[in-house]
Amino acid sequence: MTARRGPAVWAAFLWPAGHHHAAWRLPDSRSDEVHSLDLYLEMARTAERGKLDVVFLGDLLAVWPLPPELLARTARAARFEPVTVLGAMAAVTERIGLVATASTSFNEPFTIARQFGSLDHMTGGRAGWNVVTSFTDDQARNYGLDKLPERAVRYRRRQAIMRMSKDSAVR
Repeated sequence: MTARRGPAVWAAFLWPAGHHHAAWRLPDSRSDEVHSLDLYLEMARTAERGKLDVVFLGDLLAVWPLPPELLARTARAARFEPVTVLGAMAAVTERIGLVATASTSFNEPFTIARQFGSLDHMTGGRAGWNVVTSFTDDQARNYGLDKLPERAVRYRRRQAIMRMSKDSAVR
């Protein structure tokens, strides 16, 4: 294994109801606040006070892929659109990195470049993009498709969008 160069980067993957599917059932859970912007802002400020480098918001463009009987007993389906939340977090933090997932399969290159470029400029360089191509047909159906495009097609699109986003970030 190759030795890592440079300092470690410490990140918090924020999931207000908890990462375990049944975390919402714990006595101190704040699962009733999963749609509270205040909870997200509190988590960002806490991570910054704790000297973490990054907060991360994952995203899935569909309901979490669980059987219906399990989905009824989880808070995993409750998610805000992450770039909007990062914009709000930017207003209450000063140095922590703000990273979110955006799918190249269902976003236009200009839209991704504009969203993350705007956030990056407004925060003085604190924005980051977790590039994904999506992985379930449920997500494709939310965009009028019967199923996801083939993996090779999704990854070619991903590469093209990343090139375009990089080019637009330089301008």
